[in-house]
Amino acid sequence: MRIVLKKGKQRQLILDAIKKAGSERKLSKITGVSTGAIYRYKFEHTYISEDNLKRVLRYLRKNYCKDDIKTSLDDNWGQKKGGAILIEKKRKDGTLPLTIEKLKRASSERMKNWHKIMKKDLLEYHIMQYERFKKIGKRTIDCKGVKVRNWLEKQIADFLHYNGINFDYEPCLIIGKKAYFPDFKVGKLLIEATCWSHPTKTKLDYLETKVSAYKRAGYEVVFFIPETHRKFYKQIESTVISDLHYLRRLVAPVA
Repeated sequence: MRIVLKKGKQRQLILDAIKKAGSERKLSKITGVSTGAIYRYKFEHTYISEDNLKRVLRYLRKNYCKDDIKTSLDDNWGQKKGGAILIEKKRKDGTLPLTIEKLKRASSERMKNWHKIMKKDLLEYHIMQYERFKKIGKRTIDCKGVKVRNWLEKQIADFLHYNGINFDYEPCLIIGKKAYFPDFKVGKLLIEATCWSHPTKTKLDYLETKVSAYKRAGYEVVFFIPETHRKFYKQIESTVISDLHYLRRLVAPVA
């Protein structure tokens, strides 16, 4: 917290303290306030911090005089003010978009380095990522109060609950040093609920990569896709169903 005193009051306060101590260096040693800060306070180049003001007042054996205080400011008020001035300057000279782009790239690079460092401790890294992943995009609630991502996942979750099938929703599976989050896990059966219409080749390739990883780890995989969307998933080399009753027959042996 910075204390803004009326004009001249801060300077007089510091001069009184220097006079009593004998010099700025001695005042610094007695109060613990740096000589640089004392110099700036003396010429009112900056507002005095609340902590330093209390130190000087204790040394002078004085109390706060409320009438001498104009206002108080956050410690980072100068950074905020300077930032606002800089933004306005860059907006006027047309360099603001370029500056924003540079900041984005710098931020992206820092995040990449963070992920690289964190991946050295894979277990801790995946746990952190999993906790973040679980909070993203869940808006629909199934009949047991579990938050799921969309209407199709809700339909499946409700059906499994109704039929007494125990399942894990979006469990974290570490396979080959990578983390995967299948929609549903019933024993060794994984259920991926997908309702993308016109999925891109990139998305389909990603699904196939996940299926390969699941199978290498010993899991069986089934895709639950709405009947109207199945034609878009011919590329997927895995069991594809659209009927909940058929799903019941699949999960019964492993439930």
